[in-house]
Amino acid sequence: MQARSLSANKPSKKNAALASRMLKKYTIALSAMNDLQSLPETKALHEGYTEYFSQARELFSDFLDEQERIPFSNQGLIAAKKKLEELDAKNKALDKELRQKYNIAKHKHS
Repeated sequence: MQARSLSANKPSKKNAALASRMLKKYTIALSAMNDLQSLPETKALHEGYTEYFSQARELFSDFLDEQERIPFSNQGLIAAKKKLEELDAKNKALDKELRQKYNIAKHKHS
């Protein structure tokens, strides 16, 4: 649903509302990550998710800014979205690797 919101070809109050909720969600997540103590064993993962939440927050903020522009265009967001998807895949791979290395079960909400 988030991806469809970002790929919309015209402004929409529904998409703007979703983007607003996502912006709030990622702002909270980023704050929580910044408050979380980093451990040496998971430092790279901690930094990866901090960067992910920061980039996601920025992407939804930029999307909301685009909702106000005439003419509307989200073409400038495509590269940022792709970069965020790549970072997400990298973080998930590192998470899997660390879980295997330290024998940590997957979180029940994962």
